[in-house]
Amino acid sequence: MKHWVPWFVVVVVLVAMFNVCFFTLLSGIAVVAPSVWVSYGFIHFALLLLFCTPAFEGRRHSAVADTRRTLYLGTGLFFAVTLVVNVCLILVSLNSDMVQLFQKYETSPEEGFLPWPGTPVSMAKTWLINTPLVAALLIYLVANIAVNADTAEQQERHERELVYVKDASQRLRGIAAVCADRDMQRRVSQLADLVASSPLHSSVAAAPIEEKLMARLPDLEQACMEADKTSVQTLCAEIDGLVRLRNAAVQAR
Repeated sequence: MKHWVPWFVVVVVLVAMFNVCFFTLLSGIAVVAPSVWVSYGFIHFALLLLFCTPAFEGRRHSAVADTRRTLYLGTGLFFAVTLVVNVCLILVSLNSDMVQLFQKYETSPEEGFLPWPGTPVSMAKTWLINTPLVAALLIYLVANIAVNADTAEQQERHERELVYVKDASQRLRGIAAVCADRDMQRRVSQLADLVASSPLHSSVAAAPIEEKLMARLPDLEQACMEADKTSVQTLCAEIDGLVRLRNAAVQAR
């Protein structure tokens, strides 16, 4: 929410500056061509999209800075191109009127302030020029949102996969620390090393094996605290088999 505030201020300033210049330009003109108002609308549409850019960021993830940068670049470029194109269209449409206005105050030569005739741009041409720009931006936004969602899903999956290796190995090391018997401690530490060296990524087939393995850790901890060597050996053998089965399932995907 914090990055909305400066962005809002920037857009408001842009809107204010443009409208002051625009209506100052029109203040001495009696009749304005309809295409001018179409261009005016497209410029404000681009400003609106520029203001709403934070809303298109989608799901938050650790790689959001990269997707946010490309998103703001796209909407910013669209606004800049739309502004330049439509300001040119407005000036072309107002050229003949501006000639008359400048001549009234004797501040401009008869040929006008643009080097071509002042025929207003038609409504059809204005729409024809702006529609591809809007279509290109919409395609860009949809693609960016899709990429952002896919990146967020991959990031979440990676974080879920890290939970098994990180949590299981840490818990096993903690269990090894409470073992009074050196043989039991060494065996549990070997399991912790085996888990820590396992592939980080997971799979659908490996998920239930991981859950089963994690469910056996409290039993192993209890056996170690009670110094029950037989139970510790049995549980370590079972967990060792689950770890290897899980790794085989991951590598087979």
